[in-house]
Amino acid sequence: VGRLLRIGGDAAGAIDIFMESLDLNRAEGDRWHAAKCLLELIVIALDAGETEAAARFHQAAISLHDWTTIPFRQDERRDYDRSMEQAAALRA
Repeated sequence: VGRLLRIGGDAAGAIDIFMESLDLNRAEGDRWHAAKCLLELIVIALDAGETEAAARFHQAAISLHDWTTIPFRQDERRDYDRSMEQAAALRA
């Protein structure tokens, strides 16, 4: 649902969904899905020009899980690869 909201232009709604999902996934120890939430939050932050938030989400994502091992669809992989490169450059 969060991804559809983001793609549909409802960044605020997507953020709410991803933050709630992130909390639930962390509480359940589901690092895979928590990392996916963080990747979506990076995309949203970069799209909004929120570079500090993107850098924080990036750090959390790489410390939580090796996100490159997650089996994404091709469109997701493209978004996440691009966003992770941009966020990594912000932290450099």
